[in-house]
Amino acid sequence: MFRYRHLLYKSRPIILNTLTQTSSIRLLSKKPFFEETCSYQERSIPEKISQYFTDILINEGQKIADEPIHAFIEQVPKLSEELKKCLDQENKLFTILSYDPILIDPRLYLHFINDEIPKNMKRVYFERLLYHRCYAACWNHFSENYDTLSDLDDFLELINSILLQQDNYQFAILDFVLSLPLQLNENFHNQIIDSLVYTIKPEFDTSHVLEIWKLMNEINTIDELTSYHHGLEKSFENDTLYLKRLMELLKSEDNLKHRTIVEYLVNFQNITSRCGWINSIFPQFESSTVISNLYAPEYILPFISSLNYLINHQAKLNELDTSYILHGGVIKPYSIFTGYTRTVTTLNKPIINHLTRALLNKPNELMTIYKPTAVLLDKNLLIEVLDVLLPLQVDVYALLRIHTPETQEMVLEYFLKKFTCEQVYSMIIPFSRTRMISRKLITCLTTRHSPTADQLVYLASKITSKYTILELNRSTLLRAGIIDETFTTTVFNFLIKTTLPKVQQNGDFNQQFQFSSDRKIFHNTMRAYCQTLSLLNPSQLNGIMSIISRYMDSNSFYYTQDRKAKEYLLKLLHRETFQFIKRRLSPKELVLYVNSLVEFNSKSIWFKHWLFKSIVLEDFKQSLQLLELPAIKNYLTPIVSGIIDNKSLKGINRLSFLLMFFDKIKEKGLKYTMKQRECYQLVNICLKEDKGEDVKRMLVKVFSTNNRNFKRVLKEIGRSDKFNKKLQ
Repeated sequence: MFRYRHLLYKSRPIILNTLTQTSSIRLLSKKPFFEETCSYQERSIPEKISQYFTDILINEGQKIADEPIHAFIEQVPKLSEELKKCLDQENKLFTILSYDPILIDPRLYLHFINDEIPKNMKRVYFERLLYHRCYAACWNHFSENYDTLSDLDDFLELINSILLQQDNYQFAILDFVLSLPLQLNENFHNQIIDSLVYTIKPEFDTSHVLEIWKLMNEINTIDELTSYHHGLEKSFENDTLYLKRLMELLKSEDNLKHRTIVEYLVNFQNITSRCGWINSIFPQFESSTVISNLYAPEYILPFISSLNYLINHQAKLNELDTSYILHGGVIKPYSIFTGYTRTVTTLNKPIINHLTRALLNKPNELMTIYKPTAVLLDKNLLIEVLDVLLPLQVDVYALLRIHTPETQEMVLEYFLKKFTCEQVYSMIIPFSRTRMISRKLITCLTTRHSPTADQLVYLASKITSKYTILELNRSTLLRAGIIDETFTTTVFNFLIKTTLPKVQQNGDFNQQFQFSSDRKIFHNTMRAYCQTLSLLNPSQLNGIMSIISRYMDSNSFYYTQDRKAKEYLLKLLHRETFQFIKRRLSPKELVLYVNSLVEFNSKSIWFKHWLFKSIVLEDFKQSLQLLELPAIKNYLTPIVSGIIDNKSLKGINRLSFLLMFFDKIKEKGLKYTMKQRECYQLVNICLKEDKGEDVKRMLVKVFSTNNRNFKRVLKEIGRSDKFNKKLQ
């Protein structure tokens, strides 16, 4: 049984007196709102009113009251689970109110309402009832919970403010007035009419409309009704009342044809051209305002069928009208979609999902409705839709561009394995500024497909995101295994041009670098680029370095004919690349790796540089033997760097060996001063190890042999007194 059944039978509240209120328009009565007009022994007016509404709800809704509420809950996905988590009735009501009303049967609202609506839910509760055209339920709630004329005004103002937000206001306010009980005490009836006129200010004569409606309901033949209507003044209200009663009379006819209904309606374009006309004039039935239950009684089907013609002739369909027409499944979904989207500007998500699902077996129509509605589709349905549409369109981006990055990523994750090479290729440039998506697309292209070098060069020339360029370079080299000269130079030049742009067109590289504000970005970008190079085998790395070195001598290079730019960039590329190689290989493996590079290109001074350093990293004692080699004076810096970095040397042993090595250099008649980088390298290691006074004294000796550069280094890193404190 419904929980609201107790509302129908409980005794009515005692009516309080009201204070005198004045107005320039009217004077409110000092008497109680529900004035007693009969003897003490007879029922009071409030009791009569309550009984009247009780009779309405019992007579017209007995079936509703007896129907298990669980069926309405199960019609809405996930609602049952959410209600189980609610602790009390108020929370359950709040949960139901939070759902789109087109999914919720209005009987659920009545079931979960308590004696008094929580203040924070009052407006929403009435919004839901009025959405479903439950005008009698609104009047019933008023009769049970409001006492004075002031309460009546407040109630009507609330109702009117809600109806004004709907797109069917003219129909809604008329139907709200028509739902007034006609059997009320005349005094009370007049007071309500007075409040309606005073508060809502309808555009029609309320009393006159009610009188016409009463007379029409006493007419039982279509001919009499039509004759009566012809004698009335032409107006929206009179035409609406006529059609409402006409449809009720047609409903009772045997073998009613939809053409009969159409013949009447085509003469009333002033009605069918307004939003909300279907729900106002057509016969109502259970669940007509919800799409979670699309069953329609047999007698309703001719009315719905008649709409097929009217929709194709510009009849309006708002949200509730669309809900009505969806019942019974007699109108084609695409026709409904056309009429609905032609009428409203804000589309209802559940309606769009329902219509879209109904068109999954109609690819052409599905493609037509997709773009204007795709953002409203549930994720699972979106996948189903794209499963139909993607095989029909190479340009996948055109289907995905309207979605959020999160949705795009979700879709691509699902379909990536199904895409053709052309589809993946076509999406990389449009998605090049969406990191996760571009990365997945590039990975897919270079692993699951076989892109040509020309395709990769084209992508590199069109992509404007350095992150995506780096990812494309990484996948091309490591996954596709393609080393192409044009691709390599295009990527490298783009990275230099983007991260280290010229400040002065004619300035040399040193000036550009000095005044650049993006040096950190430049170094981070080069580091990321070199990390990829470090994962190549010796043959591949030699190929890349040779291509870049030759390219720097061409006119296409961004810093063309700038010797200092070439020197600095080659030095940076080799240093960063070999730093990564050093981290992933053991000292012995590093020697073998670099030795292979030297075999490929014995002229590269940087390969030789790192060969000597790697030899010393494996065994620092080899540094003394290396001094015996001819022309070793050009490679003293990598040898010293190798000694400093060697893991076998710690603290004072490192410094002692360095001093001995410097003495050996002098014995050979060679001159050497530690570079700033090696000075930083040594000082940083000493700061980390901090092995005591002996280390400090020994470090001072090293300073004395390389006084100039150590002073510069100490000036930079000693500003925080960090180094000085360690020497104290």
